[in-house]
Amino acid sequence: MNFKKSLFVYTSIFTLASAFYSSNSKANANLNVPAIVKKEESILKNTKRSEQYKYDSDYPVFLTGSEVPQIIALYSKESDDSGYDYIIDTMSYNSKTNKWSNIYTRTMKNVPSIIVFRGKGKLIDNKKEQIVLSAYKDNVYNTAYPILYGSLDNKTVKPLLDYSKSKGINFGDVVIKNKTLYFTSDHFVKEKYVFKNNKFIRTIGKGSDDLYLASGVKHLLYLQKKTINGTTEYLGPKTINMKVGDKFKFIRNVNDSFDYAYRFAPDTGDELFELFGSHQYITAIKPGTSKWILQPNRFESKSVTITINVTK
Repeated sequence: MNFKKSLFVYTSIFTLASAFYSSNSKANANLNVPAIVKKEESILKNTKRSEQYKYDSDYPVFLTGSEVPQIIALYSKESDDSGYDYIIDTMSYNSKTNKWSNIYTRTMKNVPSIIVFRGKGKLIDNKKEQIVLSAYKDNVYNTAYPILYGSLDNKTVKPLLDYSKSKGINFGDVVIKNKTLYFTSDHFVKEKYVFKNNKFIRTIGKGSDDLYLASGVKHLLYLQKKTINGTTEYLGPKTINMKVGDKFKFIRNVNDSFDYAYRFAPDTGDELFELFGSHQYITAIKPGTSKWILQPNRFESKSVTITINVTK
């Protein structure tokens, strides 16, 4: 298996999935919402923002809670500094005039890599959606710079959380679940946000959050810090017996909030597995035997060999 390709396949799947209309409100019976959105998307796909900026992608999302979703449209060009420049438009439909208009535009210069869709969901109330777009430092998703777009007043769209100027999140990805926004780093929850008192409240992720997001993952491999010398130790088995479709991931103890720096890579048999997202979990897809090398501390040479047997 080529992990670089699998990451971008994952992104492509989400890009396609996000283009479908999902019911969000009791729309006017006379409005054919899917047709309205589809027509505008076809127009956007054939639109150049300028001679330099060409259509990149678009994502329907109910940012204001209106009966017709807004469409976030991305236009890009290669920048002068080996990255990309982006124009991000937010198109909104007026059911009285039957016209679309641009209600928010953001220009981003020298983005280190492409901007991709990472997820959408309802964090503020049961009507409006928010969307996460993220740039990455390079094409293997080493460092993520996510931005959460949404509306607080049902009218104005803007970034609600913005990591574009931060140090980013190593091997970062996003999960939106039960009105909580999780930023993950490798297999662990780095931090999470909950909307309360008209603002997002941030807390550091812990092992209990890792466990919550591990629903459906059969094999949990624990890492923990030794209190004596501060090194990391692996608490899981050295031989794992799985079936095709089973998942595994690393996890911390319930109250552990340590940010682990480890290395884990297949030595043989990588074609037996598929990587979900940016290291959230790994799924067995073919029978066979694979050996993986784990360095509990990536800055030390000590390693553990884990043998994984996959059966049908």
